[in-house]
Amino acid sequence: MTFTEARAGDNLIIQIVFGKQNMDLPSKIIDVRGQNLIVDIIYLDKKMLNLSSEHIRVHLMLIREGKAPIVWKNVACKIIKENEQAFYQITSYSEGYENNRREAFRLYIGNDGVAQIGINKKALEVIVRDVSENGFSFVTSIDVKMAVGEPVRLVFIDLDITFSLMGIVVRKVNVNEKEVLYGCKLSVKNDKLLKYINNKQRQTISANKNKEYKGPGMGTKVSKVKKKKESKKNRYETTAEIKNLFVKVLHEDNNEK
Repeated sequence: MTFTEARAGDNLIIQIVFGKQNMDLPSKIIDVRGQNLIVDIIYLDKKMLNLSSEHIRVHLMLIREGKAPIVWKNVACKIIKENEQAFYQITSYSEGYENNRREAFRLYIGNDGVAQIGINKKALEVIVRDVSENGFSFVTSIDVKMAVGEPVRLVFIDLDITFSLMGIVVRKVNVNEKEVLYGCKLSVKNDKLLKYINNKQRQTISANKNKEYKGPGMGTKVSKVKKKKESKKNRYETTAEIKNLFVKVLHEDNNEK
């Protein structure tokens, strides 16, 4: 697939790879010119981000509503100026492909959480559906217009751990008349999240091992497991308390900048 699949106004994720680290940043297509895309410039700390460094690799993901995203690997980027405004000119020397693969195990959660879609937008009450080392999804009753391609932050609590995940909305699906599902790609890798997923998987495996089969007609004996003390997460049962935590996380982030 070539850049002719893209249209002005389409949302993109620009993935910057340096060594073993990577960072995903949202942008938007301004124009399609043959094998070149003209794309909104990205600013970090009020400075234009240079994507032509020899020390990085750049991949491109075209977000398509209701369809699998298209990925172009190792694209070339340079900054151009038109009418005193800066843009990226992105060129691909290889075909793009549909990214249909689920790259990581997804863990079902089902906890309450709070999400913010877009910058300086109102926090939403959500149900966290699942998480993986690459992304997360949640369900809410609020239909956020033009959500795909927007930055998103999700805060939830489980196993006495507070998670603050940052990503980009890549999928939006109407589950029914009252609920909307938002699928998100992590823009910043979270080591705490990966450890959490591994711990939850171990818990599931351990629970399954507690079952002992006695033989035909004898039924299944489930070994008794001591009831653990009630988790401290009950302190955070209400959505209002999670919202307060969400605000606290934002303030801590701002203080670090």
